Amino acid sequence: MSNRHLNAPSLSDIDVLAFLDELIPDTLETRTVGAQEWLRLKLTEVMMEARKRAGLTQAELAERLGVGQARISKLENANNDRTIDSVVAYLTALDAELLVAVRQGEQVFQASRDCWLVDIPHAPTTVELHSVHTDFEVQAPAAIRDLAPALVEAVVAA
Repeated sequence: MSNRHLNAPSLSDIDVLAFLDELIPDTLETRTVGAQEWLRLKLTEVMMEARKRAGLTQAELAERLGVGQARISKLENANNDRTIDSVVAYLTALDAELLVAVRQGEQVFQASRDCWLVDIPHAPTTVELHSVHTDFEVQAPAAIRDLAPALVEAVVAA
């Protein structure tokens, strides 16, 4: 029996993120693929949670949409591409809405209608509120700055 594995570092001794950074270069392509995969997985998770919160099975949602249950299964599979149209139809049948915003640098542009987006930086001194009608910037008191991480978690969980 070989002893070569006895001296190998354990997983707890390896900085996995640093190891991956060495293996995977930080390029436009890798950042794009990472963003696409994160969105694909998160959208799948949120869609399934919305259906379950609505108390519907895939078959019941399919009936509402006038499609087969297999179509709902494909929409809820992260390995399948979806169109914006199919996601909006799916969510609308659940009385849910897809909210979209684009962040470029420090600016956030809303692409959703009649809904507020709140932008809270990691260490906020101001809180920006964006709506289709107007934008506000409010000086954030210490209490809001201290609560910002919890507020972000609450908004994401809602």
